[in-house]
Parts: sequence; structure tokens; C-alpha cells
Amino acid sequence: MKKVVVFFDVDGTLLRGNINTAILLYLFRKGELPIVMILRSLFWYMSWHLGFTNNVAHIARKGAQELAGISEGHLKDLVDNAFDQEVAKNIYKEAVAIIKDHWDKGHEVILLSSSFEPFIKKVAMHLNIPEVIATNLEVTGGKYTGRIRGEVVWGNKHHIVEEFCRAQKPDEIYAYTDQFQDASMLELVTYPVAVNPDFRLRRRARTRGWVILNFY
Repeated sequence: MKKVVVFFDVDGTLLRGNINTAILLYLFRKGELPIVMILRSLFWYMSWHLGFTNNVAHIARKGAQELAGISEGHLKDLVDNAFDQEVAKNIYKEAVAIIKDHWDKGHEVILLSSSFEPFIKKVAMHLNIPEVIATNLEVTGGKYTGRIRGEVVWGNKHHIVEEFCRAQKPDEIYAYTDQFQDASMLELVTYPVAVNPDFRLRRRARTRGWVILNFY
């Protein structure tokens, strides 16, 4: 039997919007974060969204700083509540159907995201996906330090896929994403799929003959 692996991006691909932003806004509304922190986070997110910066690694590090001092258990409770109230409703039904189809065929599904691991793990738990590769947050003494452990996933997805292939030697790989920044990853896989692609990724997908999907 062939070993088939599926890498599924999260923000904009599996769900509408950005999960980091949704959860940080929820934390603000619950009084867990001061408004100045939220304004900083929104500034960096909008700078990226509007194309003023493409340094997502820098933005991720800024976002991680806002979580400094929060305990693992407390953040988990907050993320659980935020997910139920703000995130779950934004999961694309089409994406869930595709993931189920892969499972039915015996494929291994992995969520591969630049967003913070505690947030992505909640999405994975909701969908019963056992494997997650996301941006790790440093923890010391049971509390988040505000620093990122290791590298930010953004900009490194093609390296992650390459390393996975060397170690696991899958026969075929699917990859689903919405951002042009992940095009180098799509170039590596057997079945690249552009989901709700931005303009540059849509143009690249058409040139390469990749599948383009639009979720609503």
C-alpha cells in the first residue's frame, strides 16, 4: 500500500482568517490582554495583510511577546473557549470533507501552520487530526516566556516538507495552502493544491497547472 501524506495549511485554507488574531482578540475582550498589546498585534497583522511587510517571522515573535507570563493551563482554557466561540464557526466545511476523504483512503494528514502550536493543536483536536507542525512557544516553569522556541514555520515549510520526505520517504504528497509564500512547498509535492489563493498564487497555480479550489 502506498504511503500518502497530506500537509494542510490552516489560516485561510482550513479556516477563514487568522487564528492567532482571532484568539488574541478574544483574550482582549476577556480582559486577559491590555488594549495596547492588541493594537500592537493588529498593527503587525494589518501590515502583513496589506503588503507593507512580508516578515511574518518578526510578526510572530511580536505576537508571542503578548503571551508572556500566561500559564499553560490558563491559556489552554482560554483557547478552548475562544475556539468554541470564535474559531470553530470559521472552519470550511469543504476542507473538512477533503480531509475526511483523505482519511477514508488511508492517507496521513498533518496540519502545517505558521500560527502558534497551542492554537493549532486545538484545531487538530477538534478534527481528530493527531499530527501538527506549528510555531512553538517557549515555556519555563509552566508559563509562556513570550519567546518562540526554534524557528517560525512561516518561510520554512518547504524545508519542513523536504526533511519529512527524507525521514519518512512517502510515496506521494498532497499540500493545500492559500499563500504565495508557500509556493516553494507546492513545487515539491506530488499533488499541489491552491485553496482560496491570493493573486500571485492563483497566477502561479494557473501557470503550473495546479488544482485551484475555492471554499466559501
